[in-house]
Amino acid sequence: GLVVADIPGLLEGGHEGVGLGRAFLRHIERCRLLLHVVSGDSPDPVGDLLAVNAELELFSPALATKPQIVVVNKIDLPHVREKLKELRPQLIKAAGHSRITAVSAATSERVDGIFQKAHLHLETLIEDAAGTPSEMFGGTLPRAASGPLDEGKRLRDYTVERGFDGVYHLTGDGIERLVARTNWDYYEARVRFQKTLKAIGVTDAIEAAGARDGDTIEVSGMEFEYTANDNPFAEAARLDGFVD
Repeated sequence: GLVVADIPGLLEGGHEGVGLGRAFLRHIERCRLLLHVVSGDSPDPVGDLLAVNAELELFSPALATKPQIVVVNKIDLPHVREKLKELRPQLIKAAGHSRITAVSAATSERVDGIFQKAHLHLETLIEDAAGTPSEMFGGTLPRAASGPLDEGKRLRDYTVERGFDGVYHLTGDGIERLVARTNWDYYEARVRFQKTLKAIGVTDAIEAAGARDGDTIEVSGMEFEYTANDNPFAEAARLDGFVD
C-alpha cells in the first residue's frame, strides 16, 4: 500500500512559521518521499523549486536529504508543453537528480504515472536506525553521506569583510551557489534571494560589520546596494536600473 499526505502550498518564510509553515514542515519530516509539484505556467518554475527547497533546508537540515520526484503541472496548456524540453534540464540541474515528470491535474494526463513512479522509488528506500530514509542508487547512500548534502549548513557558512575600497564582500560556498542558481531576470527570484539572506542571518551580519544605507555589497561578482529597511521592491528597481 501507499499512504499519501497532501501538504498545502508552502509559503516563503514557512520555516519561520509563515502560513502555518512550521506545522506543514513538521508533517513533511514524517514522509519518506516528497512529490514536489511546480507550476509549469509560472514565470520561474526553477526558482519556485529552489525557493521551496530552501525553506526545507532552513527548517531542518535532514529535510534537504529527503528524496524527491519533481512534478511539473499544467501541461494541458500548449505553451507549458512546448517549453518542457527546455525546462527539464534546468530542473534536473536545480534539483540535483533526474526524477522529473510532467502532468496535467486539470485533464488527469499522466497523473496515474506519478503514483507508479512513487511506488517504484519507495522500494529503493530503506529506513536507517534513526528512522530517516536513506536512498539506494544501485548500492547504498550511508547516512554519513548526507553531511556534504546539507545545503542549509552550507548557506550558513559565510563571511562578511569590508575591503579597502569600502565594499563589503560576502563569501561562502553556499551563498555563491545560491547566487549562481538565482534567475536574476525575475523580480520574484530577486526577492527570494533577499529573503534567504535575511533568514540565514546575512542581513544582520552585514549590518554588524558596519554597512549603512548606500554601501555596496559584493557576492560572487554581483553587487547590491545595502538598505537597512530591507525593501525588496526598491532593490528590484535598482537592479533594473531605476535610480534616483
